[in-house]
Amino acid sequence: MTSNDITVDRAYYVRQLQTYLRAVQRDRTGSSLVPVDGIFGSRTAAALREFQQEEGLPVTGVADRTTWDALYRAYLEVLTKNASPTPIQGYQNPTVALAVGDQGDGVAFLQIMLRRLATRYPALPAESVISGVYSPATARAVSALQTLSGLPPTGQVDKATWNEITALYNTA
Repeated sequence: MTSNDITVDRAYYVRQLQTYLRAVQRDRTGSSLVPVDGIFGSRTAAALREFQQEEGLPVTGVADRTTWDALYRAYLEVLTKNASPTPIQGYQNPTVALAVGDQGDGVAFLQIMLRRLATRYPALPAESVISGVYSPATARAVSALQTLSGLPPTGQVDKATWNEITALYNTA
């Protein structure tokens, strides 16, 4: 290993440290002046000392193991707090048909998609109520979409209809 390799490794870890400090500082104060440049300069040192003080750690300005672990935990908390919400599964089993009288989250999700598609395709009747109950109005909207897509207008959702609705919805 050459001295150049050591410099590259050090710069990598300093960038990681700066990334964590910057994220935590932004979360706590709304801004950060910590650069992510791989150089342990005065701003990085000041931010590290500030973090150590806030965490009740010895204020050394050195990223020892205890400081590093605390900073990483704080960084993971920021990531978790700011992460996108977990997406819902709108339809668990697309091989099961939906028809008038069916109920549940799959029907509600279908109604939400049909409502959105009606804004793009004027021939589709808009779903007025998202009830989770497959009503005659839902069946009419499905039949209209099936006709628009060249599918047999049964008013029931089978796999081919579901795939068409989701393909149209994903591009809407």
